[in-house]
Amino acid sequence: MRPTVDSPIFARTADSIGDGLRKLVIAAAAVDPRVIVEDKTSSLAVHYRLAPHLEQPLKTKVAAIVARLGLRDLEILHGKAVIEIKSTGFSKGVAVRELMKIPPFQNRKPVFLGDDTTDETVFEILPPLGGLGYSVERNMRGANGMFGSPHDVRNWLSSLCGNAGA
Repeated sequence: MRPTVDSPIFARTADSIGDGLRKLVIAAAAVDPRVIVEDKTSSLAVHYRLAPHLEQPLKTKVAAIVARLGLRDLEILHGKAVIEIKSTGFSKGVAVRELMKIPPFQNRKPVFLGDDTTDETVFEILPPLGGLGYSVERNMRGANGMFGSPHDVRNWLSSLCGNAGA
């Protein structure tokens, strides 16, 4: 993170996903060209939005790969048409908590909008920070409210801008 142009970069990195795991997951996803593996170095995301019929087979294969390799420091998250494999201890909630410790965010109240499983960790950490969280398109544990659609979010943000958003 670099909170301002002049500040140094604050880096907290997870271990890289191992090559063995990476190769096995890519091979498992190769069953259909519509399945996309996003390699984020310290995590992998298997997107099956374009091949929703492969949801269960992919979940089963990914779980079997992680179990077979005996990787206990990883977790598997299931989101909206995505399977994410990431290090435990790293989450959006951790990132927001760290961000709120540094200027210009220090002593401010965060407002967060989320629509997926990976966003739930932020909803958990908002109350102690005095923040508010809103889910989009579905009720999510810990959210203060819900927007019905991304369009509703854009309208709300535009209303906050007054005439500047028109």
